[in-house]
Amino acid sequence: MSVRNDNLGGSDWVDGEVLYDYDLDDTFDEVAPSAKMSGSIYTGSDFNASAGGSANHTIQISSSELRSATYLIVNVSYVAYATGSVGADGSVTFRIETQETGGGGGGWSDLLGTTTVCRANSAGGAGDADTNESRTVGTLRLVKTLTAGELSNGIDVKFTTTTSAPSNATASLSNEMVWFEGLN
Repeated sequence: MSVRNDNLGGSDWVDGEVLYDYDLDDTFDEVAPSAKMSGSIYTGSDFNASAGGSANHTIQISSSELRSATYLIVNVSYVAYATGSVGADGSVTFRIETQETGGGGGGWSDLLGTTTVCRANSAGGAGDADTNESRTVGTLRLVKTLTAGELSNGIDVKFTTTTSAPSNATASLSNEMVWFEGLN
């Protein structure tokens, strides 16, 4: 016989009781890491960018949605595309920043610093192909340790996309889905 812990309601096991997966999570002091937080899926296009532009979008997660999690897992699925033409590179960069809601934690800090997620180098001169192209379909999964202030006040997560597409080059990024998970 073992003892359930108090994190998920805990009590003693009873002989003959059926053991389910959530009971194991409880026994080992763990909440399933894939538990989605309420209202935490975003499929909008506010940080989509193309043609040498920039866009950003901030998602606010309340303290009640964080549910006393120790870690916030940020997942982003995207499609990025770039072409390079003679003398012109196309590229897409992505950045994720966080701050305590209300700015009380000292302002924005990088969870993912500006990172190139797609690039097409310029095509060569005479005799070479006129364009090079690159397509990236990816998912970023980042883990952030939550501060006491973020747990009390909530957290803002800002996504910024910047595309570089001089002359005949192109570049774009499309958000497929952003979702958050809490992990104890």
